[in-house]
Amino acid sequence: MELLDYIREAPLYRSVFSAAHPTRSYAVVCFENEAKEAGRWFRKNIGDTPHLVKLAPKGSVKSDRRTTLPIRERPELAVVVFGSSGRQKAVRLAAQGISEFAFDCDQKFSNHKFDRDVFNKYRSRFERIFAHLADEESRLVFASVLKHRITGDHGYLRISRYAQYQHPQVKACPGEWVGDCGALTGTTALRFAKAVGPQGSVFAFEPDPLNFEHLTERTHTTSAHIARIESLNFGLSDTVGEMRFESGNAGASKFLAKGDIVVPTNTLDQFSQDRQLSGRGMLSFDIEGFEYPALQGATNLIKDLRPKLQISLYHKKSDLFQLPLWVIDAFEDCKLYMGHHSPHHSETDLYVLPARTDELKPKPLGWRKAENGTPSVWKSSKRKPGEFNSILAERRFGCGLSPTVEPPQSVDHILTDLGKPDPIEASFKIERFPQFLKRLNVRRQLGHARLKATDQTEEVDARIKLRDEAVSARRDQIHWMRNHFIRRAWTRKGFRERLCFFWGDHFTALGKTGVGSRGMSTYLESAIRPNIAGRFGDMLIAAVTNPLMLQYLDQFHSVGPNSRAALLDSDGARGLNENLAREVLELHTLGVAGKYSQADVTELARLFTGLTYSFSEGFLYKPEYSEPGAKTVLGVTYGGSHEGCLEDVKAVLNVLALHPHTSHHLATKIAVHFLGDTPDAGLIDQMATRYLETGGYLTEVYRVLLSHPAAWQEQCLKVKKPFDYVSSALRAIAINTDITSAKSIGEIQKTLMHPMALMGQPWEEPLGPDGWSESGAAWVTPQGLSARLQWAMSTPVLYQPNLPDKTDIAVFSLGPEVPDRLKKSTAQANSAWEAVGLALGAPEFHLM
Repeated sequence: MELLDYIREAPLYRSVFSAAHPTRSYAVVCFENEAKEAGRWFRKNIGDTPHLVKLAPKGSVKSDRRTTLPIRERPELAVVVFGSSGRQKAVRLAAQGISEFAFDCDQKFSNHKFDRDVFNKYRSRFERIFAHLADEESRLVFASVLKHRITGDHGYLRISRYAQYQHPQVKACPGEWVGDCGALTGTTALRFAKAVGPQGSVFAFEPDPLNFEHLTERTHTTSAHIARIESLNFGLSDTVGEMRFESGNAGASKFLAKGDIVVPTNTLDQFSQDRQLSGRGMLSFDIEGFEYPALQGATNLIKDLRPKLQISLYHKKSDLFQLPLWVIDAFEDCKLYMGHHSPHHSETDLYVLPARTDELKPKPLGWRKAENGTPSVWKSSKRKPGEFNSILAERRFGCGLSPTVEPPQSVDHILTDLGKPDPIEASFKIERFPQFLKRLNVRRQLGHARLKATDQTEEVDARIKLRDEAVSARRDQIHWMRNHFIRRAWTRKGFRERLCFFWGDHFTALGKTGVGSRGMSTYLESAIRPNIAGRFGDMLIAAVTNPLMLQYLDQFHSVGPNSRAALLDSDGARGLNENLAREVLELHTLGVAGKYSQADVTELARLFTGLTYSFSEGFLYKPEYSEPGAKTVLGVTYGGSHEGCLEDVKAVLNVLALHPHTSHHLATKIAVHFLGDTPDAGLIDQMATRYLETGGYLTEVYRVLLSHPAAWQEQCLKVKKPFDYVSSALRAIAINTDITSAKSIGEIQKTLMHPMALMGQPWEEPLGPDGWSESGAAWVTPQGLSARLQWAMSTPVLYQPNLPDKTDIAVFSLGPEVPDRLKKSTAQANSAWEAVGLALGAPEFHLM
C-alpha cells in the first residue's frame, strides 16, 4: 500500500475525550492564566461548560499534595488536561492519584498542524520518507502522526510499545559512546550512562546555564557501574560561534535571535575531531527546534563513524520531513524507524540504524556454480517469451550479469525501495553538490586574490593555490568515475543505477571551465539520484534550479529587460537569455514535437528571470532580476503587475511536468533507452497514460514498462553505450574492489577514461544539452568497435586477476542461453585472460 492508503486506514486508537463517562461532564485542568481560554475553547468545541481546575504555573507536586484538588473525589468527571506543559500537569495529577485523564488538542499544536494544502505541497517528501521506513510498525506510526497533524485529533496517534530512546534496534549499548544533545537536567544522560556501562562514555550537551547547573549536580558523582558523564555547557550548531535563547517551561529553551541568554556554540564535527572519537556510538538529538543545524554540524562525524541516531521530530512543523530527508541524504544506506511516545503531538522520534562501513563492502569473491553450470546465486526461472525473466532483467534493465550478485526475481523486487540507496553507494562515495560548490567558492576567492595581489609574491601564491584546486578537482573527478564503475559492478539495484544516468543525461548540465567542469557527478548525486523514484515535477525543479544547470545554460546572466537590475545597468551588458527556457520546453518536458511557439519560449524566459546562484549560498532567487508583469506560457498566465517570484517558476514547471506532450515525450525516451530504437507504440501509450493518472509518479511508469510483454522479448536490440559496455564488463568478472581502489590516477585514466573516449564517449563531456545519443548507429562505428575489442582483450584482468575457468566465462557473462559457438571459442582459448576478451568482445555482449 502507498502512504495515502495507510493514512486513510489509520484507526482511531483512543477517544480524546473519554467515552467511559456517560454523563460526559468534564473537568478541565489548566494553569490559572489559561482559564479563560480553556473555557472559551471548550464551549466552542464541545458545547459544554466544564469544571475548571486551576493550577499555579509555578506550583509543584509537593504543594499540590497540601491542597486536595476538587476533582479527586469526583470520579464521574472526565478529566482533560488543557494547554501547554501537559507533561508537568500530568505529573501533578498523578501525584494526587488521578491517573485517568486525556489531553485536549494542545493550543501549541496549531503551529504543527498540516492543512490539506500543506500536506499536498510536501506530499512527495512524505512519500519518500515513507518508502525508507524499515518496518510496518514505523509506517503505521508515521501514518498516524500525519493523520493527527491533518485532522487535529490526538486519538489517531499510535503510541509505540517501547519506551522513548529505547528502540530495540537503536539504543545505547554496553561499551559505546553517546552524545546526549539537549541533556536538560540529566535524566536521559543517566539513562544512557546505565546502558553503556563503565566501559562506555556519555557526553551531555546543555547550553542553558540553569539546566546545566542541575545537570552537573545530578551527574558529577555516578556509580562505578555506569559510564562517566561529561557535562558540556555549550550549544550545538552548524558553525562555531554563539547562540541566543530564553529559558522555557520544564527546563526547555526557546532559541531567539534576541534572547537574553548568550552561550558559545560548537559543531559535533569539531568536538569529535578534538576528542578523537572512534568506534561505535550514538547521537540523541532533542534540542528544542535546533536539531537541524546541529545535524548539519555533525555531517563528517556521521559519515565517518556512522553512529546510531535518535532525533526529535516535533519541535517545528518542518521537522517531520526536513530531518528524515537530511538523514536519508547523509546516510547512503541506513534503516529508518519512527516511534511516538505520548498521547499528544510531541515526542515523535526518528531512530536511525546505519550500516557499518565494514558491512557494506562486497563479500570476498567465490566462483561457485550450480549443477546447470550457472553461478550459484542465479536462481533458475522458467523462460517464457513476454514474461518476467531474471537473467534478461539484469542484462536489459540492470547493469549486466554478475557471477556473485543475485539477479532480481520479480518486478516488485526491482521496484521495492528503488529510491533508497544500495549499500555499495555508502562504501564508494561521491561528493554531493553542496560540498562541490564550496570548491567553486574557494576557486572564486583565489581568483579575486590573484587579481588584487599587490606584488609578485602574492600573485604567485594565488596561482599555485589555484593550480592545486584544479588538480584536486581533476583527481576527485577521476576517483568519482572509478566509484561509479565499482558501484555498477557490485550493486544489487542495477535498475536504480541505470535510471540515475538516464535522468542525468536527460537533464544534462556541466560546468564550462576549470574546477566547475569536474562537477557533473556531484550534480547527479544531489539533483537526480534522490528523485528518480518520485514525481517528475520534483526532479524537474531540482535540476532546473541547480547552480550547475543555471551556469551551463547561462541563466544566471538573464535579467528581465524592465527589471530593477536592468534599469540600473547603464551599459546594458545583461539581458534576457532564452537558453534555459528553450531547453526546458524542447528537451526536458514537451519535447521537440511538443506544440509550443517562440512566444512561449520568450514568455518562459521572462518567467525564469530571477533564477540565479552565488558560490557562497548556492541557488538564489533574486526578485530584482525578474521581469515584472504577467507572463503567459501555453495559455496559462502567471504573476501580475508585481515582480516575479519563485512560486510562479515552480508553478509553471509543475504545469509543464503534467502536460500530455511531456508524458508522451518521457515515455518514449524511457522506452527507447531500455528497449531500443523502435519500442512498442502500445507500451509507450500505456506508460504515458499511467504518468498522467498518477501525477507524474515515475515508479508507476516504470511498473508499466516492466510489466509489459514487449519488455521481455528475447531478442536484444539496444546497443550499449561505452560506459554501459565497460561497466557491464567489469561486473561480469566481479572486479576486485581493493585492487580497483588502489589504482593510481594515471592507471585509471589509461585503462578506463582514455579507452572510453576512443569508444566515442569521453567521460562527462557530452556534446550538448541533449546529452548522449540513444541511437544504436551512433555507437556502432569502426573506431568505436575496435577500441572495445582492444580494451576487452587487454584490460579486465588488471581489475580481477582471479578469473573464472575459461569454460564458464561465456555463461557467466551472457547467461545460460549463450550461443554454442561462443562457448566453444572461449573453451578453446589459450587462457582465461583470452577467454574473457572473446566473451566481452562477442556481438551479443554489446547488446542489452
